Amino acid sequence: MKYLVASYNRPKEQFTVKYLHNMGISKDDIYVGVQTENDLASYTDSIGEIATIKFKPAHNAAGNRNNIISLVEDGENFVIFDDDIKSLALYKIKEIG
Repeated sequence: MKYLVASYNRPKEQFTVKYLHNMGISKDDIYVGVQTENDLASYTDSIGEIATIKFKPAHNAAGNRNNIISLVEDGENFVIFDDDIKSLALYKIKEIG
């Protein structure tokens, strides 16, 4: 399973990556997509010990998301997140009837 986070210009505010790391997700399974060479350097310095940083040029958020999704192999499971998630919750839906 790959955990994908597309981010831009917020290397010090990586709530999602830190949350996934604290949940025990391996660096090898957390991928952060950045779209500038400056971000590659700053994200590597900031969170490179807990996530895999991937750089591919993009012009906007959609391009960055598409780039990070391209890392997923056919048939491989993945989840893509915003970079500012602070918690997750599981809700069970009760069937009525």
